[in-house]
Amino acid sequence: MIYIPFNLYEQFIGGPATFMKDLRNYLLKRSYKFMDNQENYKESDSIFFPISFNRKILRYFKRNNLPIIQRLDGVYYPSKHGLKYIYFNREIKMDYLKYSDFVIFQSEYSKTECFAILGEIQEEKYKIIYNGADKSIFYPKNKEFNKGKIIFTTTGFYRNKDMIEPVVLALDTIKNKYNFELKIIGPVTDPEVKELIERNYITYLGVMDKEDIAKELQKTDILKSGMSQFSN
Repeated sequence: MIYIPFNLYEQFIGGPATFMKDLRNYLLKRSYKFMDNQENYKESDSIFFPISFNRKILRYFKRNNLPIIQRLDGVYYPSKHGLKYIYFNREIKMDYLKYSDFVIFQSEYSKTECFAILGEIQEEKYKIIYNGADKSIFYPKNKEFNKGKIIFTTTGFYRNKDMIEPVVLALDTIKNKYNFELKIIGPVTDPEVKELIERNYITYLGVMDKEDIAKELQKTDILKSGMSQFSN
């Protein structure tokens, strides 16, 4: 039985946390057996975790030659974090190079970024599995552009100013030429972001459940998915 620490991510918001919640629901619907109780991890014969994990537990699996599977989104990079990126990535890199037997990348971009920052691994040790969505909720809707006003929507966990500022500044340059609205979905925790989005053309919708997000996306003309790395 595989150990997957789902319960450790229930209170988080972001890409990896969303992935873990969706994966748990998928496995439950298909009656796939797994374990998510950390106290009983020794009863499992493999482990799957996102980003980085408890080193003591990983050492147990490694020592007993039990498969360790790691999933990676993005990592810290020097153009944003300067030389601190090395320190910020230290735990992720150790799990990636020393402990993991197999790595799942979120996308081709994720793989390229991790190869550049953490180091390359052999092709047989990784696979790219793109993020999925509940197709009963999220599905394309044939629609024409809104007449009279274009609707932009962006979703994410806005912890840093640079996650939304480029979009806002770009729209500032055309606000007097076109009629449009920017809808922002997701938590905003940075005071600078809160100040930045106080514009007449911006509607902040806050945190919404998946069903309501899907309804908003079907009204949208142009979507920008926000950056939501777990570790940033």
